Amino acid sequence: MRLFRELPYVALALMALITASRFLPIPFGVFTVASGSMLPTIRVLDMVVVFGRDIHVGDIVAWISTPTYCVIHRVVNITDRYVITKGDANPVPDPPVPLEAVKGKISIIIPRELWISVLAVLLIYFVYTSRKIIHLSRAAMIYLPIAIYVLIVSFSVFTFTAQTNLLLILKQPTMHLSRYGVIELNGTCTLTIRYYCDRLTLLNVSSVELYGAPIQRYVYNANTLLIEIPWDYALFAASKGARLNVTVKAYLNREGFLVGSYSVPITLKKPIFKVENESLIIYNPNIFPLKFNITWIYANFREPWKYNSTTAVIVNGMMRFDPPKAQYIYVDVRYMWLGAEFYERLKVK
Repeated sequence: MRLFRELPYVALALMALITASRFLPIPFGVFTVASGSMLPTIRVLDMVVVFGRDIHVGDIVAWISTPTYCVIHRVVNITDRYVITKGDANPVPDPPVPLEAVKGKISIIIPRELWISVLAVLLIYFVYTSRKIIHLSRAAMIYLPIAIYVLIVSFSVFTFTAQTNLLLILKQPTMHLSRYGVIELNGTCTLTIRYYCDRLTLLNVSSVELYGAPIQRYVYNANTLLIEIPWDYALFAASKGARLNVTVKAYLNREGFLVGSYSVPITLKKPIFKVENESLIIYNPNIFPLKFNITWIYANFREPWKYNSTTAVIVNGMMRFDPPKAQYIYVDVRYMWLGAEFYERLKVK
């Protein structure tokens, strides 16, 4: 009988030890589960015992971010510094967790019916044997088991663990494309790619490819990449109306790696042609180069027409062309613009 009288005190001491183990850097602890993320393996209010840190893929572990927040999920991947877990009933894995945050491996699962019943019986027995000391009435003895049961369940949910599917203390680092576009930078046609970064940054851009060919001239910072478009590629894109197909590979912090493939559309304004002081003036308002085929058609009185052709590439500016000396002069200009051929004929004199 004396042993039975001491059992409640032993149970209270065990609870104190279990609670203290949460704050101690040891691979031991006892937790109850307050969510269904591990169904059907572990149910709500089941108790788990953590013992040992020799974890492998497929093991169920407990990792702790704060003394009042614990997650009990299955290991799906392990790296040198991080472990990735996932609840059996969850659709996606958890964010990467540092290995030092892992409390240990789940060694024992105690069904809720077992531990709640045992604990309730011990407390009820303790109260019953001490009823004369604490002067309980007969009515209080009737409602006391119900109160004890509610107390045990509340204690298990709010004291042992605050695990829930709706609360994530660790926010997953994210990085996605913010915007891209083509600008003029130091007289060059430059593609700019900007990322939205949340606790991720570009550390080292390992390669940049345009139309499958490597590009050597680019610069970057934590969230922006500037790529100098080679002249021939820029001319091809403007003439054919082709998108700039870019592939970027880069190392990120937190042992991340980025592989991005982007198809960047281009927009162009049409070039302007005019004759001024018997000279042809062509103005290209775009930062993309355009190639022009210029043919002079000229003749003097009672002489056959003569032809003289030349080509010119103009980038974001104006160029003047002087005609041959003759009494009658026309000029034909042909060029490719966004995949179509255009033709202009102007009378010079």
